[in-house]
Amino acid sequence: MSDSSDFQCLIPSGVRMSRFEHLDAAAHSRILEWRNHPLVSRRMIRQDEISAEEHQAFVRSLTNDTSKAYYEISLEDPIGVIDYYSIDPVHHSAYYGYYLRPDRIGSSLGILLEYIVLEYGFRHLNLQQILAETHPSNTAALNLHRQFGASDLGINPRGLLESLFHLNDWMQVRLRWSGIVSRMVEPARLDDGQNCESTHN
Repeated sequence: MSDSSDFQCLIPSGVRMSRFEHLDAAAHSRILEWRNHPLVSRRMIRQDEISAEEHQAFVRSLTNDTSKAYYEISLEDPIGVIDYYSIDPVHHSAYYGYYLRPDRIGSSLGILLEYIVLEYGFRHLNLQQILAETHPSNTAALNLHRQFGASDLGINPRGLLESLFHLNDWMQVRLRWSGIVSRMVEPARLDDGQNCESTHN
C-alpha cells in the first residue's frame, strides 16, 4: 500500500487555497453568486437557489464540523471552489466536489481543480480513498474522473454515479498530471512544487 507521507506535494506555487471560515464577506458574496448561477447550480446535487442567510449559517457550521472542508481556489484571481465532505478519519476517505466560477466554465481550469482535489486530499488530508458523486448526464465530469484514474462504482440511491479514486491508482498517474498542470499554470516549474501546508490559509 502506498503511504501518502512518502511523496512531496506537487501543487503549483501560484495556487492559493483559502478555507471558507477565513474568507471575508466580499469573498462569500462572490462565492454565493457563483454557486447560484444557472451554469453552476444545474450541475450540483442541490439545484435550488441558496440564500445569503443559508450560506452564512453553513459557513458558521464549518468551524466545528471536521467532516467537511471547503476552499476557495485562486490563481492570481479566484477561479472556483473545491470541497471535501463525509470525511472519515477511520477509513481515510472522503467525498469531494468542485465548481469553477461561471465565466471559467469550459476552460482547462477544471483539470486544475480536479488535480488539486486529489493531490491535496491524498497528501495533506492523508486520505486513502476519494469519491465523487456525479449526475449521469454530466459526461464531461465523468470522463475527466476516468482520465484521472477513477473507477465507476455504479448509481447510488440518490441517482448519482459514484466514482472512486484510490491512493495507489493516483500514484500511478500523478506525475503525468503534474506535468500537464505545470504547463497550464507555470511553464517549466513544478518539479520542486510547494508544501501542501503552504498552499492554504
